[in-house]
Amino acid sequence: MFFDILHEAREAGKGWWSSSQMRQIEVAIEQDKKIAALIKALGAASNALRSYQYGNSATDLAQSTADFCDAAIQSARTAP
Repeated sequence: MFFDILHEAREAGKGWWSSSQMRQIEVAIEQDKKIAALIKALGAASNALRSYQYGNSATDLAQSTADFCDAAIQSARTAP
């Protein structure tokens, strides 16, 4: 993901970047991680819904998927 590119740029540019540029890179890395977590949570939710579509009524799957999605959403809401 974009995180890898930013991480490489941060490591390669140590000592070259100004502190404000480094902070912008750090914020972008954190935002990219949050986006990746949201994508993963959305995929899990989609898989759970497909499972229910085909007759699965496992409440433990519903609870774990909801907990996972809630954690990803909460993380995305926090300021970097």
